[in-house]
Parts: sequence; C-alpha cells; structure tokens
Amino acid sequence: MKAARKSFSLPTTLLAIGHIDGNPQLRVRNTSDLDPGTVYVTLSHCWGRKPVISLLDNNIKEFQKSIPFESLSKTFQGAVEVAQALGYQYIWIDSLCIIQKSSVDWHQESSFIGDIYSNAILNIAATASVDGNGGLFDRSDSLAQNPCLIRLRGKPTDGTGFICHDFQSWESNVEKSPLARRAWVVQERALSPRIVHFAEDQVRWECQSCRDSEFSPGLDYSSKDLGLLAARSSNSVDLYDEWERTVNRYSQCALTFGSGKFVALAGLAQ
Repeated sequence: MKAARKSFSLPTTLLAIGHIDGNPQLRVRNTSDLDPGTVYVTLSHCWGRKPVISLLDNNIKEFQKSIPFESLSKTFQGAVEVAQALGYQYIWIDSLCIIQKSSVDWHQESSFIGDIYSNAILNIAATASVDGNGGLFDRSDSLAQNPCLIRLRGKPTDGTGFICHDFQSWESNVEKSPLARRAWVVQERALSPRIVHFAEDQVRWECQSCRDSEFSPGLDYSSKDLGLLAARSSNSVDLYDEWERTVNRYSQCALTFGSGKFVALAGLAQ
C-alpha cells in the first residue's frame, strides 16, 4: 500500500530506466526521495482487449527490483526505447505505476493524472496502436506519405515548383486514430506540454501552440485550435466554447470502466 499524499510534486511512482548487460532494464521506483524537479516522460496508449502487464500488490516488490524488458508489450518497449534515446531516465506508464485491482490506490492516484501529464517534459503517444502489440514503429509504407514536388515546364512558369500534399492527413492519422477514441486521452493530450505522436503514416508532434510532422514540417500545421489551456487566458466566451467542444469530444470516446467517467476529465475541469 502506498502512503497517501496531500499535494502533487511528482507521481508517487515512476519507472526508472537503466541497462543490464547492454539491454534496457526497467524497475518501479518510489519517488519520495527524488528531487521534486526530476524530469520524466509519460505514455498515452490504448490498453485494448488483451491483458496488459500490470503492477499488483503481489508483484510490487519484484518489480521494484526489475521488470524483464521482454515481458513488456511492444508499445511499452518502444516507449522505453524512445525515452532512453532522448536521454530521459524516468517514464510514467499507468498500468505499471498505479497498483491495478486496488480501488484505494486507483482512486488516490487517478485524481493526480492531470498533474502527472501536465508536469511531464514529454508525452509519447502510441497514436496508431489499438493495443500493446501495435508498438510505435511498425507502420505502412511511410515513404508514400512524402509530399510530391511537381515542377512546371514552359514559360513563364519554367522551373516553378508546387508541393502536393494531403492537408487532411493530420485529421485522418491523429484526430481519428485509435488512441483518439480513448476517453482518458482527451485529458492527457490537452494537458501535456508537448506530444510526439507515433501515427500510422509518420511521426508527428504538437505542443500547446503548434503541430507539425516528419515529412512535411511547416506545411500545414503551424497553428492549431485555441485549446482549453489557451482559452483559459482569453475571454470567457472562448473558454465556455472550448469547454463545450472538449466535453463533446470526450463524450464521443470510449471508457473501459464507467466509474472513471468524471475522473478522466477532472484535470481539465480544474
């Protein structure tokens, strides 16, 4: 059982990333003795219908020593590899940082999920994966998504180039992705300061003010909708309009357990 806490500084538990014999190694780490400014990343993912490796009362001591890398799903392995490649030592993954099948721990920790995502340095999003087997890197022919450059011949346009690009690709590959249908992700995405999306076609990224993509940087994602956090500092009409859009978006998503209905939106409400 974890000790109760009154305010948020760090998640109660993080996953420490290390190496054993050159291979990635993970272990559950209580943060009570870590510096409050410790940097960590988070993961947004779809649980899916298949069992997900989870922290339980009967394995917490074992996982505090080590979590075998090969026991992680492809999505979890990919997230650890990305975090490690970017130089981060800690990652927060819900199923391994909240004791599952413990209503006490879930109610305690779930109330801080909004803080957990908003205080992370980066959110890694398994945007295209329907479950843990999808991973981050297995995608269709991403080269087909490259913008096509067409050069015209003949005067007066000789040599003039035009870029042909699908301007709906963000909508198709992020807004309508498997991850976007998960209700918890509405909050996770809105509160995260920056997100890297591992989408079906390519790597994409967004922050509170802009969005962009791997193959067409700067083409069509230089701005994004106002967003709830930006609307907060605008006028009250913008705020209420954005809140209505947020609730509508959330209402169209799926929850595994109905008991999480209000908790999954609590961080945004605050």
